[in-house]
Amino acid sequence: MFQTSFFMENGNFSQAVLALLIAVSLVSTLMPFPAMAQEEHDTVAIMFWAEGCPHCASEKEFLKSMAEKYPAFRADLYEVAYNESNRELFSEFAKCYEGSVQGVPVLILGNDYLTGYSDAYSAEFEEKIRLCIENGCLDPYERLEEYRENQSCIDSNQTVNQDIDIPFIGKIDAAEMSLPLLAVVIGFLDGFNPCAFFVLFFLLSMLVYAKSRKRMLLIGGIFVFFSGFVYLLFMAAWLSFFQVAGALPIVTTFAGLVALIIGAVNVKDFFFFKKGVSFSISDENRSRLARRMRELLKADSLPTLVFATAVLAIAANSYELLCTAGFPMVFTRILTMNNLSSLEYLSYLVLYNAVYVLPLLTIVIIFSYTMGARKLTQGEGEILKLLSGLMMFFLGAVLILSPALLTNLLATAIILLFAVLSASVIVLAKKAFFQENISPGQGLGEERRKDLDGKRGDNL
Repeated sequence: MFQTSFFMENGNFSQAVLALLIAVSLVSTLMPFPAMAQEEHDTVAIMFWAEGCPHCASEKEFLKSMAEKYPAFRADLYEVAYNESNRELFSEFAKCYEGSVQGVPVLILGNDYLTGYSDAYSAEFEEKIRLCIENGCLDPYERLEEYRENQSCIDSNQTVNQDIDIPFIGKIDAAEMSLPLLAVVIGFLDGFNPCAFFVLFFLLSMLVYAKSRKRMLLIGGIFVFFSGFVYLLFMAAWLSFFQVAGALPIVTTFAGLVALIIGAVNVKDFFFFKKGVSFSISDENRSRLARRMRELLKADSLPTLVFATAVLAIAANSYELLCTAGFPMVFTRILTMNNLSSLEYLSYLVLYNAVYVLPLLTIVIIFSYTMGARKLTQGEGEILKLLSGLMMFFLGAVLILSPALLTNLLATAIILLFAVLSASVIVLAKKAFFQENISPGQGLGEERRKDLDGKRGDNL
């Protein structure tokens, strides 16, 4: 009261009013009045996803939250692993946007073709959605119609890939690298086929008596080449089957069950070798192969030698296909879960088989150099069966429970690593059990002791 009276009494009331106006002006500057509501544009995004894909599940949850937050936003979802028409639509959009169909998830928003997803991208994606709502974006369906009419691609922003940072190398695109690396890894592991090893060792052992490294390299090389070629045809047959019937979920389950059964039988062989059901080469087929090998050694001309070796390779591979049939079946099913061109399918099969024959080719070179000083023991063959069996078993289980998980490079690597660790534990446990419970003098004959120590693998 005293100060108010003082201002009034001194005729400074106008100064007080001026000060109040200045204060209000400052507050108005710092806290502007709400802007007039902007017009919202209906925005449509299209997402292509696959059942069992973890990145897809995360992005679907994100898009659901965006639809709840922005009423003008809508996302249309298309599953491509089991739906043929959706895969065809995916391929059309990829051509229209000059994008890739190799990996999912893919989000199409306006001019953007966004491959891959992680929580780190949510802020960037939301900003794109918000800008489309505020400023408007071309409907992807309208752009597809333009493409269908004019058959001309448009410029798009292909952003947000699933990058992996590798020390000393840098970042690589996981979506682009997963299938090639998968082909290399599974093909290499498939190459450690105990049945194929037996046939090759048997053939090379017979060639030792010829005492010719050149002849051994020639016959061994031809045998390996035709083994890879027959395996390629075998995988192409599986690929064709999955392409025709792959849209049915039961087909993937069937492939997983077959891999599961073959894997379980191979694991059984580690503990009870060739007892009961076994996919090892039978004694009858071994005799047939031995007869063909003896005929091969009699060949006296190069054309006859090449032909006889090719026939032997074809016969041998027909006997040993079930040894590791689960690997090519799983891999070809993974391929058909990606919408690839015929040339890409063939390229991956060739890459797989080129890696598949590397262990066999290595055996030929080493055997020729040492003239048969090192052979595969039965114990080593049983370990190979255990390892391949566990890998096929785990891959088959995942193919049944979550098939799209196998398109994830990291997930597949973890599965295979787990199989290796499991095999190591089982081998060590079995060895410790025999050492603890059986001593050399407790009724074991000389032949059984040789089995435990690892005799020559002449019956794998």
